[in-house]
Amino acid sequence: MVDAPAVLLDRLPAADRPPAGFRAPHPRSLAYVSHTSGSTGTPNTVLVEHGGLDTYLRAVVRDNALGPGTVALQLAPPGYDASIRDTFAPLAAGGCVVLVERSRLLRAESFADTVAEYGVDTLLSTTPSFLGFLAQSPRAVRRLRSLRLVCSSGESLRPFLAAGGRALVGGRLVNQYGPSECTMTSTRYDVPAAPDTSADIVGTAIDGTVVRLLDPRGREVPDGRTGEVHIGGAGVARGYGGRPGLTADRFPPDPYGPPGTRLYRTGDLARRAPDGTLEYLGRADRQVKIRGHRVDPAEIEGALLVHPEVTGAVVTAETDDRGRTWLGAHVTGPLEGTTDAQLRAHLARTLPPHMMPRRFTRLERLPVTHSGKADRRALRATAPEPVS
Repeated sequence: MVDAPAVLLDRLPAADRPPAGFRAPHPRSLAYVSHTSGSTGTPNTVLVEHGGLDTYLRAVVRDNALGPGTVALQLAPPGYDASIRDTFAPLAAGGCVVLVERSRLLRAESFADTVAEYGVDTLLSTTPSFLGFLAQSPRAVRRLRSLRLVCSSGESLRPFLAAGGRALVGGRLVNQYGPSECTMTSTRYDVPAAPDTSADIVGTAIDGTVVRLLDPRGREVPDGRTGEVHIGGAGVARGYGGRPGLTADRFPPDPYGPPGTRLYRTGDLARRAPDGTLEYLGRADRQVKIRGHRVDPAEIEGALLVHPEVTGAVVTAETDDRGRTWLGAHVTGPLEGTTDAQLRAHLARTLPPHMMPRRFTRLERLPVTHSGKADRRALRATAPEPVS
C-alpha cells in the first residue's frame, strides 16, 4: 500500500488547472532511480532529477510528433528506465498507452496480435535485437509495416539496417542513442528509406543536450576525427547513489560550459560530420586488437546479417590460454546446410582476413538481458575455445 492521495484519471480538472493540493516538484528533486549493469557486472545506481526528466519528455513529444491520437505500446520491461519513456511521453501528449502481459510481447505472433487488437501505431522503446527477432515472423513484419513510428535504442542499429531491416518498418524509424546516466536518450536520427549501412549514424543532440567529442586530454576534436563522447545539459544525472568516487570520475566538470555544469563520460567513440551529425564508432572498451588491427565486432555482425540464412548475429572477443585474442560468432537461422567455410567465404567478400571469426556457434535463439539487449556476457561464458 502507498500512503498517498489517489487521482482518478477520468475525473481530472481542466488541463490549465492542476489538481487541488498539487505542487510542482523542484527541478533538482529526485525523479527516479535506475540501475546500469556496470562494467564489472555490479549494478550502479543512477539518480535522475525532475528537471532532466521534464526536459527529456517534452523533447520526445516534440521530436516524435506525439499527440492525442498516439497509441503507444508499453514495450520496455518495468524497472528499466525506458519504461518511463513508454508510459509518460504518450500521456504527456494526451495519447494512450497499451499495457499487456509481458509474455504476450515476447512471442512474435502474440506481439503482432496485440498491435492489431489495440490499434498500436507507436513503439518508443525497442532494441535492434528485438526487431531482428520480429523480422523472423511474417505476421509480425506485417504489423511493423503498419506502425507510424518505431524508435530503437540500446544497441547499434547498423547490423539490422545492413540486413535490410529498414524496409520492414513502414513508418518512421528513429535511431536513439544515449546512456541511462543522461536520462535515456541524448541524440536521435531519422533513418531514411535507403540508409547508408556503411556507418552507424546516431544523429544530432536533442533539445537541452550538448554532445562533446573530447581527446584523452579533454580537448574537443575537429570534425571527422574520433573522440570520446561526453554528454552535458539538462539530462545529466545527479550521479551514482552512494558512490562519490565513481561519480567524480564519470561526471567531470564541463570545460567548455558555464560554471558548475558537468559532463558524463560515456566510454563511447564517435566522430562528427561537418553538418553536426554523429557517427557512432562503438565502445572504447569493446573494440579489440586482432593481430595489430583495431576491430569493432558490430561491423562483423552487420556483414553476417546480410547472409540470407542468418537471422541473428553477435560477435564476441575471447582469449585463449596463451593470451591470444580471437573472435567468436554466435548466429541464429536455418543454417543446417551452411558450413563454417561458407560463412567465412560470405564474410570475405567485404571483410579483411583479420576480421574473420575463428568459431561459429549456432543457436536457436540469442540470449538477451532483461532490457532486451544481446547478452554478451552469457555468450562469452559458453563460448568454446577454437582448435589451434
